[in-house]
Amino acid sequence: MSELRFLCCGWEAVRRIENANSPSYGSFKDSRGYKYKVSMFSQETLINARQDWHKIPFFYVDVIATARAVKSLIRVEIH
Repeated sequence: MSELRFLCCGWEAVRRIENANSPSYGSFKDSRGYKYKVSMFSQETLINARQDWHKIPFFYVDVIATARAVKSLIRVEIH
């Protein structure tokens, strides 16, 4: 997953490609063959300095797990 960047009104994982931003997710496959896609982002905020992250009430972490034809979404809120 790319580092979080402040865009418009929140923090999200994006990759800079030339003059555009592209969503960026982390991914991995565990020893059982399950595949995971991970992303992280903040709620809407005007806090745009990384050193002030502690002032943002929470961030979202999305983990999408796929195993064969089964897909699930797990959202964890970090407070």
